[in-house]
Amino acid sequence: MPSRAAWILPLAGAGLIFALALGASPAIADGPPADVQDAAPVAPGPGQGPAIPAAAPCPLDLLPEMQPLPEEATLDRAAVPPVDVVGAFRAAWEPARSPLLSSLDTPRFVDLSRWARGETTSFVPPARWPETLDLEPLGRDPATGRWLFGLPPERSPVALPAHSPLVFRRVVAFAWFDPGSRRLDRVILTIRGWREE
Repeated sequence: MPSRAAWILPLAGAGLIFALALGASPAIADGPPADVQDAAPVAPGPGQGPAIPAAAPCPLDLLPEMQPLPEEATLDRAAVPPVDVVGAFRAAWEPARSPLLSSLDTPRFVDLSRWARGETTSFVPPARWPETLDLEPLGRDPATGRWLFGLPPERSPVALPAHSPLVFRRVVAFAWFDPGSRRLDRVILTIRGWREE
């Protein structure tokens, strides 16, 4: 069986995080639906682009391919969330994932790509692909008490074209969950991969 090595490549333009202004409706160009038009906007953080309606599930950040999450360095990966926290996360994630992610199209994935950009232009997101992203607990942020849920690239069912037969690229998502409020704080979508030798 071929050995699997982590695909770590130099990153250019670190810090490029793109925030999407996604409301409860994927028809962004027409503005938010009538039931959220009067919602107070949530102020964006530095460099995060336009505000999102308060009624949206949570902010969505797009992270360039293979760029690490800043919080991963301090994550307590040995922590195991209580069963009720996992259940509360799933209750929040499952109805939120399609409204957050289903409008992402081929050009958006090309924008996220740092390698195989040409090959990614042929990628067509599978039907109902957000529903296949079943996230699992990855660890706890000791500073805030939030839990990070995610999907290792090897377990993601959403495959992207690659520039080499030895390279495998996958769409992955992460979600920060606040156990106190029982709400998603932030969802991050990115591309990660590995090389087999």
